[in-house]
Amino acid sequence: MGIDDIDSLGSSEGWWEQAQEQSEKQRENAKKTASKLQKSQKDEQKSQKQDRVLIMIIREFLAHKEYEGCTQVVVNLLKEGIPSSFIIGLISLVYIPASDSIRNYTPDMKRVSFTFTPYETPQIFDEKTLPSTLTDRINDWVKDFSASMTHADQSAIDMQKFLGLAKEEWGSVLIIQSIVTVFREFLTMYHISIENSIAHSYAAFILSQIQSEAQEYYNGVLLPKNEDILTARGVNSMELFGFGENES
Repeated sequence: MGIDDIDSLGSSEGWWEQAQEQSEKQRENAKKTASKLQKSQKDEQKSQKQDRVLIMIIREFLAHKEYEGCTQVVVNLLKEGIPSSFIIGLISLVYIPASDSIRNYTPDMKRVSFTFTPYETPQIFDEKTLPSTLTDRINDWVKDFSASMTHADQSAIDMQKFLGLAKEEWGSVLIIQSIVTVFREFLTMYHISIENSIAHSYAAFILSQIQSEAQEYYNGVLLPKNEDILTARGVNSMELFGFGENES
């Protein structure tokens, strides 16, 4: 650079201020990038830590012969990379320890207490005549399912992964079929059969509820901490599946 060039720089009004402003913007962008990276690393560590705990529960579940009807479903979900938090929510209907693990993260939710004597003779599923003990248990399952994806310690990485898979056609089919299998297995434990089309309609509805809650949480639009997930949407828990509706 020659003397003339230096002189020309000096004659440019505001060049120093512009350079300072640009430098400040670069520093600010660098801070934001570093902050995002740190947050991503923390979230990844949170995801790995949570996975270790949940995988232990899943392993214990798979070791029980009484849940063999759900074993292949869980294995398939793990192979496809479905987050373990979703799987815990899924099996919480038939495996109470999974429900307990979810409610440990959500202190506003009391632990589930459930007992029901299987029917002596086979029954056909009918939501209008299903005992309230079972309808309550199913509704508690939906709450567990939603809470498994939206509790305070949930990893944004896992939630993003779930939402991405659920939007894919193959992922949606896999998840719905998994819910159908577990739902039917639960009813079978009490000698109740259900048509596949009916079970499928419930499973699709459950997935839509979980997707909606997870998307809201992921977007940062959270419900009040002390407010019930379902009733906050104006949905009575007994009406979630149509149970308890007034007959016309």
